[in-house]
Amino acid sequence: MLATDPDKGPYSRFNARRATPAQVATGFVPPDEYWELASSTDPQLLIGPRGIGKTTLLKMLMTEALEVWDHEQAPRAHREVRFTGAFVAADKMWAGQLDQLEIEIPAEHRSRFGVAAFSYMALGALARAGLARIGKSGDEREHDRVELSVAQQEELAAMVADSWHAPASIATMSGLEDQMGINLAALGTLMQHVATPGLTPTEIKTAVQDPLLEIDFFTAASLFIDLFNKAVGQRDHPWVILIDEFEFLPDGSQRQLGGAFQGRNPRLSFKMSIAPYTGRRSFAGTPLNDWLPVHLSRPRREQADHFSDALIQRQIADRARTFGDRSEASPTPQAIFREGGFEAREEDSYAPGSENDKDAAALAAIDTDFKRWFEEKIGAGGMRGPDTPGYNELRKAMPLIRLRLAYLREGGGPGSPHRIPELYAGIHNIRAMGEGNPRWLKALTHALLERWEGGQKIVPRDQQARAIQSTAEELYNTLKAVPIEHRVSDTDSVQTPAPGPGDDRISPFQLITRLGIFLREQTHGEAFRTNQPGAFKIDVEDPWVQDVVHSLVFLGALVYEDAEGSDPDAEAVRLAHMWAPIFRLLPRKGRERSLRVALERSAPALKRRHSASGQVPFPEGGG
Repeated sequence: MLATDPDKGPYSRFNARRATPAQVATGFVPPDEYWELASSTDPQLLIGPRGIGKTTLLKMLMTEALEVWDHEQAPRAHREVRFTGAFVAADKMWAGQLDQLEIEIPAEHRSRFGVAAFSYMALGALARAGLARIGKSGDEREHDRVELSVAQQEELAAMVADSWHAPASIATMSGLEDQMGINLAALGTLMQHVATPGLTPTEIKTAVQDPLLEIDFFTAASLFIDLFNKAVGQRDHPWVILIDEFEFLPDGSQRQLGGAFQGRNPRLSFKMSIAPYTGRRSFAGTPLNDWLPVHLSRPRREQADHFSDALIQRQIADRARTFGDRSEASPTPQAIFREGGFEAREEDSYAPGSENDKDAAALAAIDTDFKRWFEEKIGAGGMRGPDTPGYNELRKAMPLIRLRLAYLREGGGPGSPHRIPELYAGIHNIRAMGEGNPRWLKALTHALLERWEGGQKIVPRDQQARAIQSTAEELYNTLKAVPIEHRVSDTDSVQTPAPGPGDDRISPFQLITRLGIFLREQTHGEAFRTNQPGAFKIDVEDPWVQDVVHSLVFLGALVYEDAEGSDPDAEAVRLAHMWAPIFRLLPRKGRERSLRVALERSAPALKRRHSASGQVPFPEGGG
């Protein structure tokens, strides 16, 4: 099982790939990037890591989704989406089969199979998108519906049948859609035949002359669009092919679509999603001139919190409906989950006898290094008010004080029942660990609400902590099988399986584990450090390690940070905050350190944790 496979793994139930447009619309909360896609008919490339919501955004541009979306922003979407969206999911199975054909098929014929496969999938999507617009009911949520009589549909189908490689007997648009599926199946049979071992060059040449391969997508699509628009009285109405996971399209299709950016039909455009570091080959066209990049990355903190609350609110409402609660106002995330355990208490009071003062005193009683730090910064007399020397340093150190206290209290070492303390609960931490990633947030909220009883009842902090722990562990364990996206040239990349036992190359799982161990020992080591490391400058020249980093960024397991220090252009990454309970960390940012040094210093600790089978067991304190 590969964690990069969107149809497998613990978070597949939150993947929009298999959901219908209507299902995607349920609970959809629009990020700012959605309006960039909705308001433009220009070619756009939606770029973002796995799970960030690319598939959802593309499907929310379809008629079927827009008409069922129940949200205060839905009227705006109806006004701004002035095109017909036809969704095409790039098929990884086709890409894999075509890759295997490279040895069997002469180079001049390879791309033809990929182009034909995409063409039939895209033409079927066009027919389906057209059908979704036909018929008016008067419902106020209808989006750009049109009237097209049965006779007009039959005439349109007959006129495009030849260019779509459909029999003349096809009499409806639904029949056109079905025929594209039949053509795709026949093409698969042809592919398998051509790949048969021992086929002579003459037999291969005969096979590749099959009419199925003589499909001209742009001519066929343009003819359909022009005839449909003319029939419904919208001659200039634009249509947009929405291509999900563009990186999985065969090379020939990628190059052909890249050329289309430069424009062949003003009524036919493209919006495509692609994950970083997975490009099989660069395509034609240049940014800004031929297509517009839309970067779907983790939003800034304020935007992320707003988006997270809105998404969680929708899930709370959906969960409430399972209890039969149909009220318009459901509890807010803040009401159900309350504040996080790391937050300051008693209005930031550090007066003698305050909760903050008690926590600092409790840690000083069992942590000799912190006691020494406290006496150096504050003095033996303790905290007396905001004018006390070291007041600001203590205030900034309080989250770390609570973290160390939680794990040291009651002998909280390895195997302690306090491995995941309740201070990881609370809306602040849920936002931080979700990081604005829709799939992670949905998975996390799903677990958090599993035992929620509805109404205004609060989810107990111990239940929250267990849900956060299980979600983090589930995701962490999927990293064991993550393949590495390895760049073999400036334009090509290949996937390499994760290293197994006996392979001395670092795997994605090991890299995350080693960085987590380094951070944990910096956080919980003997020396009390208030300037905690968090980000890592990518200063390792090994191409393999760089590719592992890229693969983890692709999954969202690592997050790019703006570099700090002497080189403002240097790249830096940090662990996703979801790993905080795994490695006993604060779900906060920290200072930048060297990736090379972190890997070197964590190696001895990692070696001690190897099991007899060569696998890296779950780090102590994780679960």
